[in-house]
Amino acid sequence: MRERRLEDADWLALMIDGVWLTRELCVGIDAEGNKRVLDFEVGSSKSAAVVSSLLDGLEKRGFSSGSGRRLLVLRDGSAAIVKAVSRRWPESVRQECLVHAQSNLREKVGQRDRADIDRLFKTLRETQGRQAGEEAFDELLEFVSERNAAASVALKQRRGALLAFHHLEVPATLNTTFLSTNLIENVIRNWRA
Repeated sequence: MRERRLEDADWLALMIDGVWLTRELCVGIDAEGNKRVLDFEVGSSKSAAVVSSLLDGLEKRGFSSGSGRRLLVLRDGSAAIVKAVSRRWPESVRQECLVHAQSNLREKVGQRDRADIDRLFKTLRETQGRQAGEEAFDELLEFVSERNAAASVALKQRRGALLAFHHLEVPATLNTTFLSTNLIENVIRNWRA
């Protein structure tokens, strides 16, 4: 798996997630919608060097997005992944996993507010397009602002990363695949089993 060539596909998207035992794992999605596990790297998910090594390996094996098109990179919230992907593909569309963001935000609010956080994230995950995404995000931000100022500031700073896919103005039927890293996590769960 780690040595096969990757130039045989027209790559649309890359999913990268730091997971159990601190492995970085990549899944690619090609123009026909096929999903393939591309590679993994053992190391700390807090290390941009580890993530960069993973991306170097993909590039050496021929991974690239189609010409005239920006690569969509779906990732967890790891700062190391953000840094390495931004350096490698500065023009890419970089979407942060909404499920990770929701989970992190739920920990920052009181128990009684968690159902509302879940409802607001569900709305954000289901909306289509820039305007609807911005409105759903603003509603979420307003709710969080009234409950936790620090969480509100952090959420506001991540606005672009949490709305990147909405800004592409694609059908909401694609949101399930491209707004969370669940697809890659299912692969990991199967590998563990």
